[in-house]
Amino acid sequence: MHTKMAGMLALAGAVMFGGTTGCGGSSKRGSVFENHFPTRDELAKLESTTRLPGKVLAASPPMVDTWRLGGSLPSQLVTLTHSDESPWHQQLTQVIAGRGNVTLTEDMYCVARVLGSFVMDNGGMPTRLLRDFMVRRCGSTVAGVSTNVLTGSDSASESSIFTAWKDQAQGMMKDSLGLEKGPLAMGVWFGNQDGRQVLMVVSGRRLVSMEPVALVPTGDEVVLTGTLSETFQSVRAVINHGRFGYARCKDDQKVALPRFSLRCPVVREDASEIIELVAFKKGRYLGETVLETVTYPGGAPINVFSRAQLVGAGEADEPGVPSAAPAPGADTATRLTALVNDLRAQAGMGPMALSAAQTAQSRRLAPLYFAAMSREVSEAIGDTIVLGLIAGWEIDGLVRDGGFTAGVAYGSAGGGEEELLEQMASRPFGREALFDESMQHIAIGDVRSGDGLGVLVTTYATFTPTSSKQALAHVLDGLNAARARNGLAPASILGGVSGVLKKVGTMIKRNELSYDDAAQALVDSVDQPGLFCYSWAANSLDELEMPDELVKKKNLAVAAVVTYQKVKGVPWAPYVLLLIYGETR
Repeated sequence: MHTKMAGMLALAGAVMFGGTTGCGGSSKRGSVFENHFPTRDELAKLESTTRLPGKVLAASPPMVDTWRLGGSLPSQLVTLTHSDESPWHQQLTQVIAGRGNVTLTEDMYCVARVLGSFVMDNGGMPTRLLRDFMVRRCGSTVAGVSTNVLTGSDSASESSIFTAWKDQAQGMMKDSLGLEKGPLAMGVWFGNQDGRQVLMVVSGRRLVSMEPVALVPTGDEVVLTGTLSETFQSVRAVINHGRFGYARCKDDQKVALPRFSLRCPVVREDASEIIELVAFKKGRYLGETVLETVTYPGGAPINVFSRAQLVGAGEADEPGVPSAAPAPGADTATRLTALVNDLRAQAGMGPMALSAAQTAQSRRLAPLYFAAMSREVSEAIGDTIVLGLIAGWEIDGLVRDGGFTAGVAYGSAGGGEEELLEQMASRPFGREALFDESMQHIAIGDVRSGDGLGVLVTTYATFTPTSSKQALAHVLDGLNAARARNGLAPASILGGVSGVLKKVGTMIKRNELSYDDAAQALVDSVDQPGLFCYSWAANSLDELEMPDELVKKKNLAVAAVVTYQKVKGVPWAPYVLLLIYGETR
């Protein structure tokens, strides 16, 4: 039996670009103006030409509310080679002989052991939530874990079973080698208890080599430093905080890829927090999860899994929080939207509106997506579906940003939305999609197969009449906050250039002027020595990091405008910031 525990896809988010000039030169158009998305027609063709398998969701796993991990468990995130005298390990060593890109590691041996022990006691693989807990607690540094498992019932000795199983075991090991491309980490474990046997082989792509980091942080942040094994253009990391909060980790810009260093803030009151690191290849808007790990700010690693209590864990009579209970007989999309909005209300966020048209498209594509995730159809189809859904072709309004998450729940005929929400919200990028305050719309596609329920959730932020003014206030507040951290006074208002900024901004919004030519247009209109221009574009304001020229200049005066530009054929429109600044005397 083969299963795959893959990392979720993530979006590139705010793909920032821009530059500072002496009101001269121009900025290059970046990827936010390029079309990463399939068209409506391409999505419709995918629906009509791809043949669905009979089963799109995996079989139901055994359900447990709690589970204790036994044996030795690591205290730090580190990659160490593993060796033991078992015939299974020796056989795997022979299978990988000559493969210089395959390593047998302690963390993967741990993963094989805890997964195999669960199968030994319960007769099947654990749920996604429990599997992820096991992999993280073992300190795994692979990008998703693939498993091959062989079970039997025999009273014979291990040596006799090895003789009987060795050919089949060798086939499993070779199969595991072919499941992933690139550098691999692998592990094998055999259990023989009370007449039951389990052989577990695990493998995973090793896309990152990490410097050792303690699982229990000593300060208010965790620093993740490592080297990517493939060529990527950028990385992003997000960490869970509290019940449904999250924070973005800060990338050290002085460290150049393939090396990276990220600082992730922790909340000391949290028993545990999950960190997800995603890397993006050039020209790609979807990223790959290269690392998912855990930190324990509470002071001690957690070895016992307990199902999350996200839904219903708030104050029942909390003032100002409306009840979001859907009407009896509501469908999956309506019920799940109500649960998400209830949690958003508890966090002080506004609700998202369920888009009927976008949900209809998502429902049609959901079976194909889960078939791709189960490798019943090409995995590339899954990428296309995610990009097609976050394009938001059916959303009412001009989309500037989007989020995506997905999950599968079992054993809840006609229900399962609570478990799905807890599963999706357990992952940092899932939280980013569900609990980003700027998201206003949601679409949910669902598919039922056997006793399983799979859902795709996409969320969207659109421009409103007040978006530009709110965005400008956000940018200036962020600039002055950064200046305050450097002990400097807030920027003053630069006079005499507001008319130029407004004119250029309007031309960009009307597509009378491309972003490429914005800086030159400012140059042509502003002929004052000592003034500089800064231009920037992105789908989200959250990741804007002000350049030193603005943050550290002692006496700063600025004038700015925020607008957007919708390029023909591209479903999203990014924010565009134009800023002129100088030093006051």
